[in-house]
Amino acid sequence: MKKIKLAKTVVEAWATGRYKIEKETYDEKIKALKRKEGESGKKPRGKVPQEPENKPNSSDQL
Repeated sequence: MKKIKLAKTVVEAWATGRYKIEKETYDEKIKALKRKEGESGKKPRGKVPQEPENKPNSSDQL
């Protein structure tokens, strides 16, 4: 049981670190989209980037 708890803690720590990086990238993209929208006066084409989640992915493992 101790190994499982340790592994879960490690995976959650990785997920938190990855979330911080993805959140910074997401914020930069949103800021750029807002700036372009303000300059052109039109909504940007395509999908809006999806905000990252602060939880481990299903593919995360040790």
